[in-house]
Amino acid sequence: MSMVEKHTSPQNNDEITIDLLQMAQLLWQNILWILLGGIILGAGVFVGVHLLVAPTYQARFTAYVNNRTQTDSMTQLTSSDLSAARSLATTYAQILTSSSVLEMAGEQADLDLSYGQIKSMVSASTVPNTEILQVSVVASDPQLAKKMADSIANVAPIQISTIVEGSSMRIIDRAQLPTSIYQPNYLRNAAIGFLLGMLLVAAFLVIRELLDDRIKSEQDLEQSTGLKVIGAIPDIMAAATQKSSYAYAYRKPSKKEEK
Repeated sequence: MSMVEKHTSPQNNDEITIDLLQMAQLLWQNILWILLGGIILGAGVFVGVHLLVAPTYQARFTAYVNNRTQTDSMTQLTSSDLSAARSLATTYAQILTSSSVLEMAGEQADLDLSYGQIKSMVSASTVPNTEILQVSVVASDPQLAKKMADSIANVAPIQISTIVEGSSMRIIDRAQLPTSIYQPNYLRNAAIGFLLGMLLVAAFLVIRELLDDRIKSEQDLEQSTGLKVIGAIPDIMAAATQKSSYAYAYRKPSKKEEK
């Protein structure tokens, strides 16, 4: 692996290059600080979401879309019928979130909510390559979510049959009372905070190292000047632990040698 050096060279003082191996060693030496930063930010995000974001619950029902009414005498479905039903499913999804359906559903559920409030709670989508329609209601109260979903399921087939002639919709699965939180996902948010915290600490360490242009070793001196170091005056107190190849070993004399 070819590496480039951190310090500027005398030939090109505007160029700052990075020693990838040196950066990797720097991050490894500070891995505990990096992990600590991730833990602190992850825990902060977890607590913050718990305190600031209200939990919501989702109730959902599914329906089957048919391009023929229940009174049609034909009992065998053809491929063209299925294709038409799939096309109608997208149309039904739009109708289910219209004011005529949602306002009637709100009145039936005896909810004092405007069309805009109800619409923000409801979403409808189709299962790809099927005639299945899914309707979801998200609310801060699980009872409210189920009540609204049941009301839409009761109103929608009647309203759709009057709007789209020669078609029908049948409920497959009715909404169940939600028992778990839909949003927010506390663990996912905490994991994102943990990763972001580690990234911020790692970025701080790397930037600080890149901006540090001090000469701290013989290697730094050689790289910054291009000259070979032929001698050095060691720091006796730090010589025992210094990793430089130019360091002198220092040994404390014994009592016998002192005499």
